Amino acid sequence: MNNIVEVNNLNVQFEYFEALKDVNFHIQSGAGVIGLIGPNGAGKTTLIHSILGQLAITKGTINTHRLAIAYCPDTPSFDVYLTAEEVLQQVLELRDLPINKVQINQNLEQVGLLNHKKRLVGRFSRGMKQRLGIAVANILEPKLLILDEPTSALDPLDVKIFWH
Repeated sequence: MNNIVEVNNLNVQFEYFEALKDVNFHIQSGAGVIGLIGPNGAGKTTLIHSILGQLAITKGTINTHRLAIAYCPDTPSFDVYLTAEEVLQQVLELRDLPINKVQINQNLEQVGLLNHKKRLVGRFSRGMKQRLGIAVANILEPKLLILDEPTSALDPLDVKIFWH
């Protein structure tokens, strides 16, 4: 199996605060579900942003297959004048992937937004935006899907559906 992510002796420091120290791990293709659990301020999001190349590291190395990774932040944001369907089309276009209406509908159905595909995202609740963020990340069919606080904006019924 190939490693999608390799982290070696990773350190991230913000002025006088050491957010990550000597972190080492790898994630293989097909590894299944991996949870990153820790208290607030433990560095989970810092680690994610480091892996994604969104944050400068102080020391160590991170090797990734970037196009094999998709990410949904804890508070995804979208162009408020696009519909959910248009958001997914735009993501596919940005990656030079074919627009596949069946695939778009399947992704929207998986997150319970198929009946809202023509609705402007600006009219979505925070939970609906969270679900759309998951659909956006998932439509790329990544080998590694990184979800940061995926249930933070979901109501209890949506959380139950998410975990099933």
